[in-house]
Amino acid sequence: MATVIGTVAGAAAAALRSGGFSWQGFASTQDLALHLLGATLMGVGGVVAMGCTIGHGLSGLSMLALGSVVAIVSIGVGGLLGLQLLQKLSLN
Repeated sequence: MATVIGTVAGAAAAALRSGGFSWQGFASTQDLALHLLGATLMGVGGVVAMGCTIGHGLSGLSMLALGSVVAIVSIGVGGLLGLQLLQKLSLN
């Protein structure tokens, strides 16, 4: 928790000091909704996979754990499907 607060406070202080501070947001409510959906799916995926990408990718694959192989393949397939969905939505 201290890392999150320190990162935000440090970034704000550096931006204010350099004069580069500006408020930024999402392009549209659809963009915000897609980001919130993606964040939710990532959180659920981390819980279902019983670990994160670093844990499965580095630790699990180095031990040839079957669950890690399934998790990494699923992450890759999910990423590709997500990109296809985003491209389809941006064309409309």
